[in-house]
Amino acid sequence: MFEAIPRYHAAAQCWQEAGAVIGITGWASATFNAAIVQDSSILQAEHVRRYSEVFAEYNVTGTIQLADPASMPACVDMLWHEGYAEMLCDPMMSYEGAFEARTLNTAVLPQVVRDQQDIELYYRIVAEGFDLPPVIEDFVGVMLRMTECTHMIAWLHGEPVGAGTLVECANVAGIYNVATLPQARGSGVATALMYALHQRALNNGYSGTALASSPMGLSLYRKLGYRQDGYQIVYAQME
Repeated sequence: MFEAIPRYHAAAQCWQEAGAVIGITGWASATFNAAIVQDSSILQAEHVRRYSEVFAEYNVTGTIQLADPASMPACVDMLWHEGYAEMLCDPMMSYEGAFEARTLNTAVLPQVVRDQQDIELYYRIVAEGFDLPPVIEDFVGVMLRMTECTHMIAWLHGEPVGAGTLVECANVAGIYNVATLPQARGSGVATALMYALHQRALNNGYSGTALASSPMGLSLYRKLGYRQDGYQIVYAQME
């Protein structure tokens, strides 16, 4: 995702350095100014100090984002010593092949976002469904312009009540932003969206989909059969 953002946001930059993919957007949320480390076992204190220097050079508060088999990686004490504390820890999950057949709520109709009116509906649903702070608006706005993304809205009895996104980037099909408005939860909206997004990835030649689960979505993803592959752990600079 960070590698694609500079094509749509002129102020963003992305490069590889010190064992990480570094992405700088300049947005206020620290999660969008990050050093992304795929192999936490190679992380050293000198790497972390370099990331901190980059964040200071760009005058942003940054994060170090790790992929690790454990929820508490071996480098946690070193990160704390270098001024970083855990911000979030989400399970990384994947599913290969077609979902098992199940009865879906036929009143739920997932449709691809087509026009500006759909875009505005999508943003409203995601913002309300996740109770997003205003600083996330810029990121969602960029996602809505990315050709790597397919956005969907779920309609229930003619009302827009759910949203989700498939991101096809770097040979991975990732699912993001699956949200249901509070009044429609428990109606199979998120399940219908997951089936539609996952099937679209299969139709486009991917073997499956991957995601980082929020606490709110974890039970659904497990019910669908997603396998946990480790954790995405975000460490933010302490003030």
